[in-house]
Amino acid sequence: MKQLLLLFALIITFSANSQTTLMRIHKSDGTTQDYPITTVDSVTYVTTGSQQQSIAEIVSNNPNFSILKAAVIKAGLVSALSTGTLTVFAPDNDAFAASGISEATINSLPVSAIDSILKYHVIGSVVPSSAVPATVTAVSTLLNINLYAVKNSSTVLVNNISVKSADISASNGVIHVISKVLMPATIKDIVVLDPNFSILKAAVVRAGLADAVATGSLTVFAPDNDAFAESGIDEAAVNSLPIEDLTNILLYHVVGAKVPSSAVPASDTVNTLLTTNLYASKNVNGVFMNGIAVKAADVQAANGVIHVVSEVLIPPTKTIAELVAADPELSLLLAAVVKAGLAGAVSGPGKFTAFAPINAAFLAAGLNETVIQFAPADVAASVALAHLFGTNVFASDLIQDAQAPTLRAGTSLVVGLTPPSVKIVGSANPASNIILTGVNIIATNGVIHKIDRVLQ
Repeated sequence: MKQLLLLFALIITFSANSQTTLMRIHKSDGTTQDYPITTVDSVTYVTTGSQQQSIAEIVSNNPNFSILKAAVIKAGLVSALSTGTLTVFAPDNDAFAASGISEATINSLPVSAIDSILKYHVIGSVVPSSAVPATVTAVSTLLNINLYAVKNSSTVLVNNISVKSADISASNGVIHVISKVLMPATIKDIVVLDPNFSILKAAVVRAGLADAVATGSLTVFAPDNDAFAESGIDEAAVNSLPIEDLTNILLYHVVGAKVPSSAVPASDTVNTLLTTNLYASKNVNGVFMNGIAVKAADVQAANGVIHVVSEVLIPPTKTIAELVAADPELSLLLAAVVKAGLAGAVSGPGKFTAFAPINAAFLAAGLNETVIQFAPADVAASVALAHLFGTNVFASDLIQDAQAPTLRAGTSLVVGLTPPSVKIVGSANPASNIILTGVNIIATNGVIHKIDRVLQ
C-alpha cells in the first residue's frame, strides 16, 4: 500500500487583525490541495473540506464572539447561521463593548429586538471584501433594511463602521469582523449615509429636523440629488432659504405613519406633518405624489419607509379659487364661477380637479364677460361644473380613453393623450387640449389644468 507523503507550504494571503494563510498539501500522486487557515485574535481556524465550520460554529467556538453567541442563541438564529449562503458582519466582544452593550444588556432585550439587530448584520449572499465597491453602495440585509458599504484604501466600512478582520471563510459563507454593533438604519441614518441624499441631508440638518426623522413611524417622500437638480435647487439654494420656508418644505415630504407603496390609493389626499395635503395616486404608470413620480419605492428603515421622488414637492398655499382669481388668463372662468355661486365650493376643503378654460377659450365659444354676467346662474353653474372632478387627477393619471364623472350630474369626460385632452363623453364638439405650460397647478384643495376650449 502506497504511503502518502504530505509536505506543507504556508502562503500568506491577508494581514490585518486577522491573518489568513493557505496550507498546501502535496500528495504522492503529484496533486496538491490548498486549505485556508484563518487566525483571528489568536484563535486559528483550519478549513478542510467537509470539516469546514459553519458561521454559527465559528461564532460559538471563538471566545471573542461570546456576546454575539449569547445573542444568536437568545434570538434562536443558530440554525439560520448554520445553513444557506451568507455574509455576516460580526461584532466581537470589543465591538459590543465599544457600543455600550454587554451580555447583561443582551439578556435584558426582547427577543424581537435582538432578532432585528442580528438580521441587520446578515446579507443573504457571499460578499468577500474584494467585492465591496469603492463608492457607497446600499446592500439589502435579512432585516430588509439596507446597510451602506464602501471600501477605501485601508479598510471596508459598513455604515461608517470599520471591518477590522475580513474574509473569514465558513462552510456557508463568510464573516467580516466589525468594530461596533450595527443598529438598524433609521430614516435619518439613510439620509446621512447615502451620498445620493447629500442635498436633502444639508436641508434636514439646517432645518434642525434630523432627530425628528430618527424616531416614530414615518413615511418620507425623499428627493435625491437628481430630484433637487430637476427642481432647480442646489445646496446653495437650500442654504439661502429662510429656515421657516425650508422647514415647511421638508415637513411637506413627511407623513406621520408608515405607508408602503402597496397602500397608496388610486387617488386621494394624504395629510403631512405640515398639515397640508399631498395628492397621492397610483396607476399603471406607477406611484405619484402631486403628479411627481416615485422612482424608488419602499426603502425600508427602522422607523418607517422612504419613497424616493423625482422632484422636490413644494407645498401649495392657495385654494383653486384663489389661484383662478390671481391669474389674469382665467378672469372669465372666475366670472363664470362667481355667477354660478361656486366660489365658496372651490375655496373650501377638497381634492378637486379643475380643467380651466383660458380667456381665449371662452371668447372662442362666444362667452365674453357680458354674456357671462347676463347668463342665468344655473346655466353658468352647468358650464362650470362640467369642468370639475371631485377627486385629484394629475397629468400622470391621464390614461387614453379613460372616463371619469364631473360634478355636473350625468356628465363624464373622456381622456385623450395625443395630444393630452379632455372631452365630454358623447359631445360632437372637438376635444379641449390641455395646455402643457399650465398643467399640474397645485392648490391646497386640488389641482388645475388649463385647457384651450370650453367643454360643451
